[in-house]
Amino acid sequence: MKKIILLALIVLSSCVLNNKKNEVETVESNNDTYIIDIDNVKKEGIIKTSSLFKDVTTIPLETKENCLIGEISNIQITDDYIFVLDKKHAESLYGFHKNGSFFMKYGNVGHGPGEYLSISDFTINKDDHEILIFDNHSMKVLCYDMNSGDYIRSIPVSGEGLTRFNIQYVENILYMDNYSEEDLDEGSYLMNYIYLNNPEKEHQILKSTDYNKGFSGIILTNDSFYSRTYGSPKYISFWGNTILSLNADSVTPYAVLKSSKFISKDDLKGLDFKHDNDAWDKIYEKNKIYRISNYLETDQYIYFQFLEGLTGNTILFYKNDRSVMLFDIIMDDMVYANPEKAVLFHNFICSDSKGLYAYIHPHKMHEFYEIAQNGFLSKSIQEENFLSNLKEDSNPIIFFYSTDK
Repeated sequence: MKKIILLALIVLSSCVLNNKKNEVETVESNNDTYIIDIDNVKKEGIIKTSSLFKDVTTIPLETKENCLIGEISNIQITDDYIFVLDKKHAESLYGFHKNGSFFMKYGNVGHGPGEYLSISDFTINKDDHEILIFDNHSMKVLCYDMNSGDYIRSIPVSGEGLTRFNIQYVENILYMDNYSEEDLDEGSYLMNYIYLNNPEKEHQILKSTDYNKGFSGIILTNDSFYSRTYGSPKYISFWGNTILSLNADSVTPYAVLKSSKFISKDDLKGLDFKHDNDAWDKIYEKNKIYRISNYLETDQYIYFQFLEGLTGNTILFYKNDRSVMLFDIIMDDMVYANPEKAVLFHNFICSDSKGLYAYIHPHKMHEFYEIAQNGFLSKSIQEENFLSNLKEDSNPIIFFYSTDK
């Protein structure tokens, strides 16, 4: 059996993580880890999509009674399919072909075999062509055939004293994030993992004292795993500055956001987010950097966002020359003819080797419809056939922005 090896924040010592205690010591980097230093980077305000991407392709998701999307919680893609999770309104996971045509709903709400109480997350097992849905109310993972939607099996996962939101499959290993329901001085483990061919035994990995500024409690968040359909998936803790790569036999530092303004253990000391309503105000007042999120990656660059106090920031890191762009927002001048007057901000959500996928929020589709009716889309988009069938309550549109310039 393979053992998970954790290489400390950038490898001073390595240790085997099974049921043994994690003795992580941190601190110097190696040449394989991207160091994204932003202290001397000049921040720009607005970046236009035409300066970043070669072209944009529209993928209108088919609108049918059996696949209506009220909110997009997650999107993951394969070579052939687009999987869309709506866990709040439809409480469903839908499968679409790459052209946007609907083909499958996976499972249903209920108490029977193959049914779930709720969907917290899902992951794709490309090796066995399976979709794995995580029901964190009943603490089980349900497995379905990717192509037929047939229910295969369910895997119970333990969770005593823990809250879990997300799962990630990597070559027979299922990673699960952990949030302790108790504040532990000695810290807790941020992830567990199981082998799918031997799921009874869970293994712990990543001590919060080393990878989350000592914080082990629950901060409500939708994501822990990122770049889930390009290369090795990544894990980012809420307060951490290290982006970790999840592999079949190791978890290794992949990139580090370096700044003297990044939040520290001392900044978090004494803060009680569970009982103190002013705890967040104290964080905002420090105006420190924290919460790396929305991490995406292509062959050319790394994209992610972070907070500085209450201000959102976006990073583009070019992997070839290791240069950094720091800016506020991306303005879309490829979809919209006059983005200064009529524009919607698209949500970038997943990527492949050649580009980024974004979507229009379902609640904003009526605005997109009005923009299209008024002729405010770019010429290439305005001429597309899907607009003739577009309605105010249509399912969302996905946009693929190619980085192959």
